[in-house]
Amino acid sequence: KVLKMKGTDIGPTFAKPGRGGNLSGDVRLTGSKGCAPFDYGFGTAGNQPPTVKIEVKPHHPRAGHLVTFNGSSSYDDKTPSSKLKFRWDFNGDGKTDAIGATVRHRFSAGKHRVRLTVIDTKGAKATGSVVVRVRR
Repeated sequence: KVLKMKGTDIGPTFAKPGRGGNLSGDVRLTGSKGCAPFDYGFGTAGNQPPTVKIEVKPHHPRAGHLVTFNGSSSYDDKTPSSKLKFRWDFNGDGKTDAIGATVRHRFSAGKHRVRLTVIDTKGAKATGSVVVRVRR
């Protein structure tokens, strides 16, 4: 919504200061239904927990073979991906079994739930999980 406008030109242009148009004004931007809060890093939106993404290869491993887990597609609203912390739990005991965006692990045959907790630099965290079905 335009609150105030003044000037006679076509508006500021991408030029050196004082060389653009003389049109200036005040506007108010509001988010409508369905819009999510967004922050360029200097706004008032609070720190949100990261979004967890897990990729598993191979999808149906054999017992004893290495399985690669990749959480590097996880992201956060304020923390660059390179600064996120990744904590993996392979046996469901709630303890960290591996650290890093990409890790490898061997399983026995059966169904195994793997959890990834991603933590941003402000301490906000989120957990995602995936079930790995390991063949004999």
